[in-house]
Amino acid sequence: MLSVIYDNLSDTDRQSFSAAEKRVSHIRDMASVCAEGIRQSSGMRSALTAILRTDNAHSEFAGLIPERTIDVKTAPCNSMTEKMQSREIMRDEMLIFCRELCRGDIVSLPELMECLVSAGNDNVVPERKIAILRNGQAGMAFEKFARNIFGVSAVYGDSFQSLCESVARSDVMYAVIPVENSSDGRLNGIHRIMEKYDLFTVMSCDITSADDVSTRFALVGKKFEYIEAADGIRTFEYRLTFGDIDRIADMITAARFYGAGVVGMSSIPGDYSGGKYTYAVTLDIGNADTAALLVYLKLNYSQFIPVGIYVHIGDGDRS
Repeated sequence: MLSVIYDNLSDTDRQSFSAAEKRVSHIRDMASVCAEGIRQSSGMRSALTAILRTDNAHSEFAGLIPERTIDVKTAPCNSMTEKMQSREIMRDEMLIFCRELCRGDIVSLPELMECLVSAGNDNVVPERKIAILRNGQAGMAFEKFARNIFGVSAVYGDSFQSLCESVARSDVMYAVIPVENSSDGRLNGIHRIMEKYDLFTVMSCDITSADDVSTRFALVGKKFEYIEAADGIRTFEYRLTFGDIDRIADMITAARFYGAGVVGMSSIPGDYSGGKYTYAVTLDIGNADTAALLVYLKLNYSQFIPVGIYVHIGDGDRS
């Protein structure tokens, strides 16, 4: 009896996969039509570029992306399954749609980042200096960063705020600040200082103390830039704000769909308002379709703030 049931399930699997292939084909056609609409509406050559360059892409292009509902009824005893499957199908369709929107657009990572965050009008070129506090762990982090940035030297400050201020004033190019450790977790006060001065993470590393406390240091700067490093993990860090708690699962599913690995995710205390929460998300995007992931985030989350796309250097040293 069980073998017959297994055979029937296998037949159903084949039918499901065949239907899924047809669905992808239809979504690809829909994405092609919508991409043309976005190009015409924005006056840009590429739908990818238009979406990334538009601050409020979530609402700006809403009228060009058709909303679809699934009108398939099941037996009353399967009503919960119907709701769950409908939601999952719509989520998966959006993932495929965003991937197909930018299919054929060959864009380098620096070009993606330039589209995502405007460089601004600050033409002041800071000295090639990195501001740090005078302590052993910060010094070790500086050494790791300096191996990958030609011709930089260290200058010292007396507080984390003063380090960030010196970057914001263009007195120095970067600053080294601790952003997380194994005893306290995410250092939210430090992140708020970064937000206050509109700084981005351009590299990070881990340093472990003699008492086995690991601290993650970030190299922060004014520019949203990517610095190549000899060895490390390509990382994407950002903040999302939304109200529906189910969207956490959607975000994790999206990351995996586009080939990214979820490194960390945490709720940010003090960033709750109007029924919405803010989350800090860190992904490993070494093998990811980064363009499609960015399009998905821009179109599906109205409050999406990039913190950095950078190389994270592992812990090879101890203080």
